[in-house]
Formats: sequence, structure tokens, C-alpha cells
Amino acid sequence: MSIRIHLVFDRRLLKISLDLASPVGELIFEDCRVPIKNRVGNEGEGLRVAMAAVENGRLVVASRALGLAQACLEESVNYAKDRIVLGQAIANYQLVQSKITDMSVGIEAARFLTYRLAWLRDQGVERARKEAGMAKMYAADVAMKSAIDAMQIFGAYSVSDEYPIGRYARNAKVLQIVEGNNDLQRVLIAEYELGIRKEKAKQKV
Repeated sequence: MSIRIHLVFDRRLLKISLDLASPVGELIFEDCRVPIKNRVGNEGEGLRVAMAAVENGRLVVASRALGLAQACLEESVNYAKDRIVLGQAIANYQLVQSKITDMSVGIEAARFLTYRLAWLRDQGVERARKEAGMAKMYAADVAMKSAIDAMQIFGAYSVSDEYPIGRYARNAKVLQIVEGNNDLQRVLIAEYELGIRKEKAKQKV
């Protein structure tokens, strides 16, 4: 009983976003037999094991989105202090201040949801689909809005590779899509709140 894995490296798919941080390629299993000692979970529990991993994936996305939003805020604050227009830093203009405020408040709210999900996982909670959906959806939306607001603050410089803002915007959009797009998360959360979908009592691993 052997494991034969054929890795096709020349089938790496190039992406316009997160290419270096999250490379994607083709993995081919030919005549693959996995010894029972290497099986994850018990027989018949494959779906449960796979779905339990979903919360981890959404936690990762939420965490990346949180970090991205924080980077947008820090870049915007520094730029707003340095950029002089009509004799004063643009940090003094109320529209710029409003965008900075939105970023800051959104980040703190996203941080709470993300940390709460991480805490649940640390407590051994196996399934927390609603909490995972909330954290992933909200943090990704905050990252996207923060990136767009940062582009407004940076103006034409936002599309220059002199600053990372354009890359942040591309990455933020991807985070709204992966691990279950945000429209799906909205449906999922609503179904729990409306009682259409019922979550089993939270089990510990």
C-alpha cells in the first residue's frame, strides 16, 4: 500500500492578488491509497471534519483582513500628515478625518469579532459557523472600505507602485470572496437569526 503523489509545478496559476502570499497550483493524485493510520477522523466523519475546518479558514481570512485594514489606516495617517495642499497638511481637512475615523472604528469592531472567534476556537469549540461568518464578512468588508478610503486620501498616488495602497485594494477584494463570499455569509447569518438554520449546541473538540 503506497502513496503516489504527482506535483505539477508548471501548472502554477498566476493571480493579480495575493500571488506571493498565497500561491495556487495544480496537485494531482494518481492511484493514491492512504493507509488507515494517516486518515483524518473516523470513517464516515469526513464531512464533519472538513466543515469544522471551515471556521479555521474564515478565522485566517478575518485575521488577514484585519491586518490589511490596519495597514491602510497607518499608511493613510502618515500620508495625511505629510501631504501638503493649499498650505496645510490634508490631515486638517474634515473629509480626510472622517475617513480616518471610519477606518479606526471599523478596525476595532472587526478586531473584536475576529478575536472572539479565535477565543471560541481556543476553547475547543468545534463549530461556530455564525461567529465565523460574522468575523470573516465584517473584517473583509472593513478591509475593502479602508482600502477604498485610503485610495481617496492618496489620490492619484494610490495607483502608483510608489505606495502599497493599490495592492491593498486588490487584496481586500479577494478577501471578500474567498472562504465563502460575503453575500453567502450574509445569508448564513440571517438564516441563523431567523431560525431557518439551527446550529447544534457548540461542541468542544
